[in-house]
Formats: sequence, structure tokens, C-alpha cells
Amino acid sequence: MEAVKQGLACVGLWSHTHVIHVTANKPSSKLPSYQRKVFHVADHAKVTLVGFTANGCVLSRFLRNECINHSFVYEAPLPISRLALRLADKM
Repeated sequence: MEAVKQGLACVGLWSHTHVIHVTANKPSSKLPSYQRKVFHVADHAKVTLVGFTANGCVLSRFLRNECINHSFVYEAPLPISRLALRLADKM
């Protein structure tokens, strides 16, 4: 619950022609280092992290590998619905 309380808000909206993804960008600490909160998974998919950065790195690497494996075998991008199911299975 503490990680959720310290996390940032993010909202995603989509239609047939547009996608909007908004994330609040406030530093969580006074340290000078910046921690990335949006990860590139595939050309058609990005992941936003709220909570611990290490957990997000592991999950984004897993999703990236799933997308690469699917596109290698089927020569097509992994649908977002299947990507979400694989993430749910992993969790």
C-alpha cells in the first residue's frame, strides 16, 4: 500500500484513431537521479510504472521478450489483449 501511495497517477484513453497516455511527472525524492516510469515494450505497446522501479523493469523485460518471441514465430505483433493476459498469468 505504501508503494501505491507514493506512486504517480497515470491515465490512458484510446479511440479508433487516437491514443492519449498521461502520467504525472513529479520527483519522488530529492535525489538527483531520475527513474524512468514509461517503458518501451514493442512498437505498438508501452508500459507505465507506478510503484517500485525494479518491479517495473522486470515486468517490462518480460513483456518485451513475449512480444519479440511472438513476432519471431508469427511475424505479427502480439495483440494487446494477449499481452495483458500473459502479464496477468505472470503476476
